[in-house]
Amino acid sequence: MSFSFSSLSLANVEAAAGVSVLPPGKHIVKITDCKIEATKSGYGHIMKLRMSNKSGVISDNINVDNPNEKAVEIGLGQLKAMLVAAGHKDPDNVGAHGVQAIVGLTVGVIVGSETYQGSERSKVKGYCKPSEAEAKPMAKTPAEKPIGTDDCPF
Repeated sequence: MSFSFSSLSLANVEAAAGVSVLPPGKHIVKITDCKIEATKSGYGHIMKLRMSNKSGVISDNINVDNPNEKAVEIGLGQLKAMLVAAGHKDPDNVGAHGVQAIVGLTVGVIVGSETYQGSERSKVKGYCKPSEAEAKPMAKTPAEKPIGTDDCPF
């Protein structure tokens, strides 16, 4: 059977909802994908993480192998912070369990923003325990005080 775009009908197809990127702030997310890939230069490897919750998704690339020793030091520190915050059963020996042992972990993610090619975008700035990312009730504002209880003399 051949395909013809001119006869394509979407009458019985439901429109797909877009995926939102998590805005800056602290979020509780589940790691939905984790894989090791070669860097663009071909001289190292990064761990690619994809994380999501009901509000959106965010990705992070962590340097795990690179000719630049400082890049590896920073990357391995980020990886360890994420594993500890997520409660990984053996964060000191994560390699023995494979990258798939990371998929399904729940972690707090600290999202910030950065300018990239003239546009603002969300970026993972760090990790925390899920309990540290939970929404905290906001303090009452002066407008929420009952009438007659302020310090105004008139």
